[in-house]
Amino acid sequence: MLALPMLLAACVAQKIEMQQQSLGQMSGKRLAVVAYELPTFVDFKAGNAVFGIIGVLAAQEQGKALVRQYHVEDPAFAMADLLARRMAQERGMSILPPPAVPLGKDDIGSVVTAQPEADYILDIKTTGWATMYFASDWTHYKVDYSARLRLIDSRSKQVLAQQACRSVQSENDPHPPSKDELLAHNASLLKQRLVLGAADCMNGFANDALKLAAASQQTYTLPADAAGKLDPALAGEPDDGLLLAIASSDAVHVTDKSWSAVMSCGASNAAHPSQPSPFTRNYDVDVSRYPVIRLHRRSTTVTENIAGRVINGRMALRGTGYRVENPANRWSVRLDGAFNGDGSTWEGSGGLLVRNSLDRACTMSMKKS
Repeated sequence: MLALPMLLAACVAQKIEMQQQSLGQMSGKRLAVVAYELPTFVDFKAGNAVFGIIGVLAAQEQGKALVRQYHVEDPAFAMADLLARRMAQERGMSILPPPAVPLGKDDIGSVVTAQPEADYILDIKTTGWATMYFASDWTHYKVDYSARLRLIDSRSKQVLAQQACRSVQSENDPHPPSKDELLAHNASLLKQRLVLGAADCMNGFANDALKLAAASQQTYTLPADAAGKLDPALAGEPDDGLLLAIASSDAVHVTDKSWSAVMSCGASNAAHPSQPSPFTRNYDVDVSRYPVIRLHRRSTTVTENIAGRVINGRMALRGTGYRVENPANRWSVRLDGAFNGDGSTWEGSGGLLVRNSLDRACTMSMKKS
């Protein structure tokens, strides 16, 4: 039964605290992030762990199949992207585009080579993610997530800050889920637990490793509700925390065909966009967790997840999108608007942002038939 803790403990990084002198040198400098190839998910089923290394190998193969079947996404890049934007805003830095190709190696030389124009690189990597049954109860499961953060000075190749994190969702839950419950509705609960684990790590990284003042404004806890289920969007307002939840999971699972949503966007402002012309897109709508509303669009080339919370008749939608062939290169969706008097129509405006700059002006209409 020691296989999973030993597996996840293998990549624990020594903690390096940021020095005050380093903080004062970041203003005006260029900050970049990196993305890694998809790590191996470990999906233990009842009895796997008692077979030692053979059981671990079987669990890894099961994990690969689970990730493919349910489109489970690694939250590490979303964490790095959100924390980089916080750093840039707080310390007066500029952000460089992410690398076009995810990294297979995490040595300092490979990381610096991937972002040669950067002064600093924020490197967050998932070091372990898994489902594991309880030692005393093989019918219920916990979700284990581990990550490592490094902030690297590209010129000196020195690690200025380093921290490891491990978060186990369901560990103290009085009603832990079964495997069927974790995987129901396109593995909705599994994805939510991974998002919450990543959010725990992100809060710790922001407060401890990076010493970001704004980080303490957003925290997440897992309440012991009767069903043991928490929608991560309900943990706060539709801000960076919700963006993390959306960027990290295929969020929409229960569509309501009585609602429709259409977004129309103008021409791209980018110098060499992949799609320069205006376009109109239709979205699936999920109102099953009202007042949180989710919208989703998936095609063979593009995935977008958007969500917002209805507050006093208004709703701010926040989300992310990416092309399937290059998931590290993402855009942000930001729309704000209001419902009409009977709540049957929402009209919003805003746009698509690439690297924090407006790429397209957009409007959206969401209606109940």
